[in-house]
Amino acid sequence: MNQPIDLFKHWKRGQSSREGRTFAAQTAQGFTLLEVLIVVFIIGILAAIGGPSWITMVNNSRLSKAQDAIALAVRDAQRQALVNKTTRQVTVKQDNPTSKVQWAVHPDETEPTLWQNIEEDRLIIDPSSTTISFNDRGETENTGTMLISLQNGGGQKRCVIVQTLLGTVRKAQGADCD
Repeated sequence: MNQPIDLFKHWKRGQSSREGRTFAAQTAQGFTLLEVLIVVFIIGILAAIGGPSWITMVNNSRLSKAQDAIALAVRDAQRQALVNKTTRQVTVKQDNPTSKVQWAVHPDETEPTLWQNIEEDRLIIDPSSTTISFNDRGETENTGTMLISLQNGGGQKRCVIVQTLLGTVRKAQGADCD
């Protein structure tokens, strides 16, 4: 008298064979603790793998923006010297390691009055204050390197190099800054 029950047929109609409840009502009870723990575990593994890469990418972006801003300031001082046929200076400074890096383009032998902030936080420049002068032909005698790094370390560094007496400005990173 006990006949096999065709569950698919009953499920299709939305009825179970015994209690009159639908399968949807019986199975819509949520997730088990084991399922939730497995999902949390997988998310944790993905975060552990992707987190350091994300931080490295953000740090590289911050260093690149600061490097671009300093190189642009140096080139702007050189351009102003050529256009105005006067001596111009660019000064890049950081008052202390926790303050923002600032730059200003100004006439020779005058103290800068209008400082521009580099909006990236937690930067360190070495040396902490640098002034580069360009004569009316855009030439300089102040060749050197401005090193840019992060306060939290990470071993990443960028630099802006004023390379020749003609005022060639180039950007480098890593071992090329040494």
